[in-house]
Amino acid sequence: MLVVHVGVTQGQAAAPELSDFGRALLDKLRSLTSWTDLPYVRELCDLVLGLPANEAAHVVGALRQHVIEEQQCPLEARVAALYLMSAVLKAGGYPPVLTEQLSTAFHEMFKLVWDAADDEHTRTRLTLIVSYVATNPELRSKVDLEAYIALMAELPARDAAAAAASPQRAVS
Repeated sequence: MLVVHVGVTQGQAAAPELSDFGRALLDKLRSLTSWTDLPYVRELCDLVLGLPANEAAHVVGALRQHVIEEQQCPLEARVAALYLMSAVLKAGGYPPVLTEQLSTAFHEMFKLVWDAADDEHTRTRLTLIVSYVATNPELRSKVDLEAYIALMAELPARDAAAAAASPQRAVS
């Protein structure tokens, strides 16, 4: 039996080992390399939406392991996984437990991916993903990332202004 341990962050209980479905989803996530691969996103979304409620933790565990723990997972693939999460959240028609677990995980993973993004193009895509989820008022309150995006976008400008305002010392 293959045991997959999902990372534990402060204040978070250890996630259960992944079910057979969770491991299969994790394998499929490794093939999701671009958020523009809409047919594959739809296929994975349909797969997740057809699951019973007891698989919710395994779906979230597979996504969390893919986005957070896999060292070989490139930034573009992490953005694609967030897009998949947003598509599942937006689709509806799944057990409420999946909404709760997925929206919490989306919030956590989004922040990690946002902080890892080193270019404006990636951050623009991440902003679009959040705005896609935020069109649903119930999800908007659960995901609640718009203020975080505004703050993160404001920080570089604030840092530049502070650097410009600080006196420069002459080195002799």
